[in-house]
Amino acid sequence: MSDGKTRHDLIPYTQITIKLQGTRHTSREDILAQLNAVAASLSEGDDAGEFELEGCGYTFETKVTLTDPSIFSEERELPTGSLRATIAQAFGQQALSRLDEMQPVHRAALERRFGFVPNDGKNLRFLNGAHEKEVQEEAMRRLLRPSKAEQLGILRAMGLDDEKI
Repeated sequence: MSDGKTRHDLIPYTQITIKLQGTRHTSREDILAQLNAVAASLSEGDDAGEFELEGCGYTFETKVTLTDPSIFSEERELPTGSLRATIAQAFGQQALSRLDEMQPVHRAALERRFGFVPNDGKNLRFLNGAHEKEVQEEAMRRLLRPSKAEQLGILRAMGLDDEKI
């Protein structure tokens, strides 16, 4: 074994990737039924499968690998894409203007929260875990706070306008 790998490193991993999808009307029970269908397929010996009906369904695949890292390893790959794309997808385009207004420490905290930098990254050091959590919570509050226009829209929808406030 001249490549530096130990015997432990050469134990193959069986990794199963399952992706389930529902719509906003899909109940938790329906999603669990999809998961049970995947489990039944795996029990029957299937290594991969797919089912889709009107935007709901699942896909799964099984991979036995010697070369890929364990999903529990410290050296996980960082997600591809960008923080901006993740924020837009998770919270909508409105959140991007809030992201642009953030201080660098809050942007860095969001990058760590969404996994774009490793937790032990040198770009952002916190004195302790509680301080890091506090900064991340503040970053999320800043990201999710409604804009003035959204606040006024909510008030108008409740039957209140500028004069009644």
